[in-house]
Amino acid sequence: MPSARTKAAKPKARKETQARKDTVKLRKVGGSLGVILPKEALDALNLKEGDEMFLLRTPEGVKLTPYDPRFARLLKFARDFMRRYRDDMRELAK
Repeated sequence: MPSARTKAAKPKARKETQARKDTVKLRKVGGSLGVILPKEALDALNLKEGDEMFLLRTPEGVKLTPYDPRFARLLKFARDFMRRYRDDMRELAK
């Protein structure tokens, strides 16, 4: 016979994905600086030497993502659109 004080089942801990923070180094590459990415990051993103990446500026800093030709076309379209309709967009923002 079950007692009145039965233990409630503990909810399973949810596996939360947290951003892993690694320190990276800047190295001189010709007249520029390059970021050295850890092997684990390269493997996770399926990147190899010579691959292209996007550098996105965000309010929090910068974000590196693998190059995606479709995204590149969309980004170019959005930039061209904003440049072409800059004055109209400024008027709408008032």
